[in-house]
Amino acid sequence: MAFMAEDTVYDEFNGTINRGKAAIRAAFVPQFRGDYGVIRFQTEDLFVDPETCKALIRWVCTFDRGERSGSWRGLDILHFEGGLLKAKLTYAKAERPLVQKHS
Repeated sequence: MAFMAEDTVYDEFNGTINRGKAAIRAAFVPQFRGDYGVIRFQTEDLFVDPETCKALIRWVCTFDRGERSGSWRGLDILHFEGGLLKAKLTYAKAERPLVQKHS
């Protein structure tokens, strides 16, 4: 949160838009609390344009929740200003994660 501007915007892949540090922190609480099990992001591509202060990260997110696990691909477009994150725009290739039940 220390790297986010006070008025940062986090546009989630489900269409929810969070504005400001408090709203963004609240949006991440379920992940950090473990509601979705163990979550891992693996970076597949990273593009940085220092002239425009923007970056694009393509990733695979996996989760393991006991009997169920899953994954999906997505990307984040990040906008920076004055060394702080101003916008995190997230896009995903699935409406919801692909879930598999362990047998």
